[in-house]
Amino acid sequence: MKAIKTKENSVTSAILDLHTKGLTNKEIATTLNKRYQHVYNTLARYEIAPNVAKVVEAPKAEATTPKAK
Repeated sequence: MKAIKTKENSVTSAILDLHTKGLTNKEIATTLNKRYQHVYNTLARYEIAPNVAKVVEAPKAEATTPKAK
């Protein structure tokens, strides 16, 4: 099944393309006449925006049995 090309996909593609060319989020927003937050959120969705915290599950502690005294 082919993905339907929408306006949003075009904007996302443009944002990702300009980002790979080295433009800052502000420059991308200005170039595409979009809000900075839209650019940031798009890049965050692909985990390439700066200062985006990645959620990492903490390792599970091993179960230990108490030692008898």
